[in-house]
Amino acid sequence: MAEHSPEPWASVIEFDRVAIRDQDGRKIVGEMYGRDEDEANARRAVACVNACRGIPTESLEGGIVPGEILALIAKWSEPTAPLTPGPPRS
Repeated sequence: MAEHSPEPWASVIEFDRVAIRDQDGRKIVGEMYGRDEDEANARRAVACVNACRGIPTESLEGGIVPGEILALIAKWSEPTAPLTPGPPRS
């Protein structure tokens, strides 16, 4: 089975329609008419895909295992490099 399009995805308004595109700008979901409900549905679908980045599709289809969620939270909570400059280099 093929992999899905890479995240992040985005919902974009093109003329009077809404489309969902991947990070390379390729259209993932064809155009929907630009009703408020269609735009809201596209935004929600995009938010869900982007929020689930890193979770295997099979886990989502079978119900997320709590351990996988905890592992992702731990990964997101890792400290980042300090923003202050280090000592001068010679």
